[in-house]
Amino acid sequence: MTGAMAKHHYYRVFRQDGELSRHMPDTAICTRRTLAHFLAKYGMVYVKPNVGGRGEGVTRAWRAADGRILYVVEKGSPAVCRSADELWDRLGIAEGRRHVVQQGLDLAEYHGRKYDLRVMMVRDVRRRWQYCGMLAKTAGPGSIVTNIARGKGEVVPALEALAGSHGARAPRIAAEILRLARRCNRMFDRIRYEWQMGYDFAVDRDGKVWLIEANPGNPAHELFAKLPDKTWYRRIRRMVKAYRAAHGDDSSRRAKAAAGGRPAVTGHGRPVKRMRGWPRRALRHEKKSSRGRKDLLQ
Repeated sequence: MTGAMAKHHYYRVFRQDGELSRHMPDTAICTRRTLAHFLAKYGMVYVKPNVGGRGEGVTRAWRAADGRILYVVEKGSPAVCRSADELWDRLGIAEGRRHVVQQGLDLAEYHGRKYDLRVMMVRDVRRRWQYCGMLAKTAGPGSIVTNIARGKGEVVPALEALAGSHGARAPRIAAEILRLARRCNRMFDRIRYEWQMGYDFAVDRDGKVWLIEANPGNPAHELFAKLPDKTWYRRIRRMVKAYRAAHGDDSSRRAKAAAGGRPAVTGHGRPVKRMRGWPRRALRHEKKSSRGRKDLLQ
């Protein structure tokens, strides 16, 4: 993934939108204190590297009925420790790269496996965001992550997974996910220019939608090639080819226009360039298209 963005940075950006904030699990920089606090408050947490992806180094930890803490790093059988302090010491976070701790969620399951959903957005040649597909990624056997390469799970059509876990509510949930993804685009545009985005959402057992992660840069087109119906994959390929023919790889330049005329900042703290008339043109198009067009949900 190019242009990796710190998870806690995008969390703080998206939390500024009142609607998005209601769909985001509580997240903080992981310290000895915050790890103990989150375990006491939520009972289950995820600990993830602040920068990076593909499910690498993800830990799921939860408190058992007898007070002990069980945890799994990526996959396998749970290990046991007696306290949050001991878990902190075992994870060795203080000596490695920065991590975040995140509220654990009771995720929906498809055929007995937890899953999340990837939404793909690509800009057209006029630099307007276009929806390019949605799919579900299931966790593999014994895995706590839904990354297909790392967790050995599978890709299934989004509506199939949602119908398997939530029945007739599946189309409504899929539409809500798409609506939130569009809000994410508008918030992300305030801080950084990208022309491809992959958003990871999850749905809990009660049907509430949660925003888990943003994947800027080059968010795994090949996931859509694994679907039985290649319609979305072909659309992504066409959109990417057209954009690159018109503009090259804009993400390498981080060209960005800031709302209110102030220089925006990338995920790495560098100022980015303003493009005339943008993002106001793009925002007007987003509002118009969301009112006047019904997207096809897979």
